[in-house]
Amino acid sequence: MKRVLQFDRTTNRLVQVNESSNESVLILYITNNDRFFVFDRFLDELKSASGQYHLLIVNTSPENMYADHMRGSGVPYTFACVPCPRVDYLPKIRYGIDFAKQYGFKYVMKCDNDIIIPAYTLTYMYANRGLVLSHGLTLSPSLSTGIPSVEYFIESLCTPEEIDLIRSDFKQCVFHDQETIFDYRPLNKCTVGADRWDPTYYFRSLKELSDSMITDVHGRDQARHCRFYRGMHPVRHGFGNKRINDLIIKNRNRVFADKECFVRMDENYLCDMCFMISTKNYNQLMNVENLVIDGCDEVPLNRYAWNTGLKHLIVHHGYAIHITYNWRWTLNNQDGGSNIDKPAETIAEFEEDFVKSLYSKQYDMCIMYLTDRNRHYTFEHTVRSLAASRANFHLLVLTHDNDTAFYETFLKDTAISYTLKNVPANDNYMAKVRITLNFARLNGIPYIVKHDNDILMSAPVYDYMFEQRGVLEDETNLLLTPTITSGIPTVDLFIEDYLTPEEKAILFQLFTNHIFQPMWGVDYRSLTGTWDPAVFYEKVKAIQHHYKGIHPIRVSASALAVLNEFIVCKYRDQIVNPDTYSLTRDTESPYFCDSLFCIRTDTYRKIVSSPELFVDAFDEVPLNKWRDARKQAIVVIRRGTAVHFMYNLFPKYVKTEYELVNRFFETSR
Repeated sequence: MKRVLQFDRTTNRLVQVNESSNESVLILYITNNDRFFVFDRFLDELKSASGQYHLLIVNTSPENMYADHMRGSGVPYTFACVPCPRVDYLPKIRYGIDFAKQYGFKYVMKCDNDIIIPAYTLTYMYANRGLVLSHGLTLSPSLSTGIPSVEYFIESLCTPEEIDLIRSDFKQCVFHDQETIFDYRPLNKCTVGADRWDPTYYFRSLKELSDSMITDVHGRDQARHCRFYRGMHPVRHGFGNKRINDLIIKNRNRVFADKECFVRMDENYLCDMCFMISTKNYNQLMNVENLVIDGCDEVPLNRYAWNTGLKHLIVHHGYAIHITYNWRWTLNNQDGGSNIDKPAETIAEFEEDFVKSLYSKQYDMCIMYLTDRNRHYTFEHTVRSLAASRANFHLLVLTHDNDTAFYETFLKDTAISYTLKNVPANDNYMAKVRITLNFARLNGIPYIVKHDNDILMSAPVYDYMFEQRGVLEDETNLLLTPTITSGIPTVDLFIEDYLTPEEKAILFQLFTNHIFQPMWGVDYRSLTGTWDPAVFYEKVKAIQHHYKGIHPIRVSASALAVLNEFIVCKYRDQIVNPDTYSLTRDTESPYFCDSLFCIRTDTYRKIVSSPELFVDAFDEVPLNKWRDARKQAIVVIRRGTAVHFMYNLFPKYVKTEYELVNRFFETSR
């Protein structure tokens, strides 16, 4: 069996492997030290995609301006310099094909530097890469301005009314005779000469026009037009382009959200800004058969498809963004290409403005609401509080019970901005966290509020917490949290701020009476003794184990029951309608239990991206390890209270919690 070289992520080296085992896709990234505002977004999606990839950055000049962008990305890459003019990038294509052959890549994904491909589309294409070995010549995404995929893109993303508006824009296009290229004027019967834009009629007319040309062996007629140039559509001249881009920005959450995809075959001409192909076929059409007529691979790609009968496969619902074509800047009213005005701004300014708008911050916070069907009874109350909040947040409801319709019922008639997402049922906690981090990144949201579904909090406390998020810009502060009634360590602050001396004495005696036992693989028996918070936490610090989220309130059913009675019967009004707040920086407590907190998105991402911090499938220990290593504070909102009634250690905790929630809200009305 032939031995080839493959990039090994663990060693960061090219190693020898059997040719058949190399399932990585070589991404051939054609660039010229520009459009870094697009590259960074492209790279973000690539990092989030599933599959094996090697990024080959083929640049015109030898100056590698990509190294800083790639550093720490975790994406294996190679930088190469291939000098060539913009009008002839075939040397770059041939370099990529030779690289793929040399290192045993069976698949090449060619990508121009003005493309952003959502991670889910990349993942789907990787999973279905074998189709270009067996069923088709190319596999490409539904590109927003691609030909022919622009039609599939708008039909999938847009409403019928929006589609009509876009196609009305298409209908305004007047095609011209582009000398030595193609005489497109007969296609005006499909635009200004038609009652409406019909894509099926248009593409059929374009094919018939090409087939009707009398040409020589090189595909050229007597006027030197070439019948192979079928990559034409009104969007290529700029018609409908801005409206499509505006709708992408409007629907950006939908654009980047996971979707069910399927593959459709298409015989039309494929404009080739982004596609996957087998290395064997790419080499055959570029280097073996005489199909090249200019400095691009677009014509040979399509000629080879026509000659062999191989189809172009397009991923339906698998979106990718191509911002614009340069034709509007070179072929317009001024230059005679079409009846559209030349933009006042440069193409670089146009593209960068779009990317800035696409990723501009829409919300200050993303609330990561972690839920399942066991606690539906808390959600209505949470929605009521959030709906009364004045803050600029987006609610991301993450469930795993296929019960999104339940949450939709309570949210649909509110002004809350929200997204509902169902994830697989097993071991999904960190999956939910990563979905949230990705959502926050895509939407430029600087803060995340982690919110379990057993927490109840009033609108004024939400507002105060949101208003105080700026304290997290101080690098000495890690988290901002309300005073959680049975939280660790905030239960002690709740007791101190609310309870009378007599009530404290009752609870402290119950704390003293509790006999700690080993649990979770930790021996907690040394914690038993007369209750003294300072002494207790010093003993917790001394425990040689990472599970330090322990307190009598978490393991004493009698203590928790008494505390909950105080909350429901006496303190509910003060909790729901707080009179004053203050912030306390806690640098001493040995552990923080993380049922509700606000954190900077960039900090949270760093923690979650540090595998050495993890000991289980949750982020609580990593948060505490990160805090300990940096000696950071937990900032607690005193008298800004969140109610947490039960821990899942107790029998029938859901039933008990359900009853307490009902009592709390019945008596607080």
